[in-house]
Amino acid sequence: MLVQIAETLRQIRAVLADAAMNPDQRRVSASRFRTMSRRHSALHRAANDAFQRADSMTSARREQIRLAVMDKGLDVEVYSRRQPKSSGAQWPDAEYAVLLKVETLFDWLTTEEAFSAVASALSNNATISYGAVINGCLSPIGMTFILSLFPDVTFADKWKASLPYPPIIDDDLKFYDEALDAISAMSAACTESGREMNAKELEFVINMMERCRHSMECIATKLEDTVDDVLIDAAGSLSRIFSRFQNELENEVEVRLASDLSAGLRGTITDLTWEVLNIRLALMERAAFR
Repeated sequence: MLVQIAETLRQIRAVLADAAMNPDQRRVSASRFRTMSRRHSALHRAANDAFQRADSMTSARREQIRLAVMDKGLDVEVYSRRQPKSSGAQWPDAEYAVLLKVETLFDWLTTEEAFSAVASALSNNATISYGAVINGCLSPIGMTFILSLFPDVTFADKWKASLPYPPIIDDDLKFYDEALDAISAMSAACTESGREMNAKELEFVINMMERCRHSMECIATKLEDTVDDVLIDAAGSLSRIFSRFQNELENEVEVRLASDLSAGLRGTITDLTWEVLNIRLALMERAAFR
């Protein structure tokens, strides 16, 4: 019963949204509802027509985005999917992913301004994301425009089921990220407490310390058997970041490590976030060409 109610509400929303977007359809839809019966639901027919028009609008929107980005000198592919959760006010209920094929991920980064200009002009409350394809693989990170441009560290995870490219999956990138997240979590926990920790807080920090140790040891073990410049840089980065965390435990510092790292999520680039970004991109490129 609840499933039927949910489906009826979905159909009603489609018809009403379609009528709002296409005023000429209002008279057609109204005339159909006058002939509604239990055996032949006018709602079902009207909803199917609305969904078909929504698909056509979404396809046209993809092409509009592609041509707008092409005007900026970028040859991209544009995909769409239904939003995981309905926004209510938006129809068609779709979001878009723009993909640029590149030789290096740094090439993709340099196109940020061009994409932002296009997304700003075309978004109209729709979510438009931007990702990179390198050697046939989807970069884990991307950018998402929702009123303004933000980094999107879960871009590939969110879009992988709707795109024809496999995401880059790499153990060394995972170890680097896990160690980095653990150090950041410890920094935040120690900053927020400002006092002697209670048992739960101490347990959390110990768990994060163990996670950090495990990830850093995994990277160090790999370096025992191979000379890998990218992995050496990753290990050096983690060592410097952990040393900074140790320093803030013993001394007053102007900017805490956790705060510095979180700046990247707000789109602010600091020396630390730039270092982390460079390491992560290098690890991704290394994995893509393996």
